[in-house]
Amino acid sequence: MSRRLLAAAATVAFAVGLAACGDGEEGPVTEPPPETNAGSDDGGTSDGGGADDGGGADAGSSDAAAVSDGGGTEDGSTQAALDIPPPDPADFPGMDENTPEGAEQAFRYYVGVMVWARQSGDVVKFSQLYTDSCSSCADIASQIDSDRVDGELWSQAKIEDTGIDTFETSSFGVEVGYIFVLGAHAEGSEGEVVREEQWTTIGGLDWHSGRWMLGDFVMQETSDV
Repeated sequence: MSRRLLAAAATVAFAVGLAACGDGEEGPVTEPPPETNAGSDDGGTSDGGGADDGGGADAGSSDAAAVSDGGGTEDGSTQAALDIPPPDPADFPGMDENTPEGAEQAFRYYVGVMVWARQSGDVVKFSQLYTDSCSSCADIASQIDSDRVDGELWSQAKIEDTGIDTFETSSFGVEVGYIFVLGAHAEGSEGEVVREEQWTTIGGLDWHSGRWMLGDFVMQETSDV
């Protein structure tokens, strides 16, 4: 993971956060969501996307109820992969356009597919969205494969957009900063409930063969940026 991107995340959180506050409106809700994993060296959580303190919630809490409503079964187990559809590209208009707005939509789609892969265990779509140079992306795909084998996939959750913006860079065609709230959901074979949390992400994207491809990525809880 690029340390430069990790440092840029703080700027993203500030700039995008200000823009979101200026709107005075709640962001749209996307289903299914995005979440990610990255190791502690990648600026993400060390346990594959939960909060550093475990992110747990009491079984009787509103978070636990939200997980049940969001796709988890009553016993807290992860919803069957076939019941969770992948993100629809039609919900990300312009993602195939070589414009700053197109890059933003492509990055939102990338995050959505990544979260869906954590829920379904299917990394095929996800692996088609990044270049060979994105080592953090490859690490996420590898972790998802391991989670699928071990029965550690996620239940469905909602993503609520907080803000998104593009930034000039000499390293990529564009950098996109995206802040969103990932709803409460269950993780792992024991169905541990992970509370709702706001995340800050930043990605370096390049235009390749008529589409945006991710070349580097970092995701971190906004409270830790």
